[in-house]
Amino acid sequence: MTHHEELGIIMGIIQSEQLEHGDPDTIFERVMVEGPTTVRPSEETKALTERMRSADVAAILVSSSDGKLLGLYQAAAY
Repeated sequence: MTHHEELGIIMGIIQSEQLEHGDPDTIFERVMVEGPTTVRPSEETKALTERMRSADVAAILVSSSDGKLLGLYQAAAY
């Protein structure tokens, strides 16, 4: 366990394609995308939703300024 893991800091994300088509014996650390995009809780939802739609992103991580996961924001279906 690294120092970042002990502090609960977001290290990366796993894409669903990697889980569906990847080797089931591979550890997450080897397939995760490091440094995912996150937003702060103070972000305005309307502007965020518009940016997500234009980037074709369905969900985004919400984190504190020190990188701790606070939640997941999912834009309404469009």
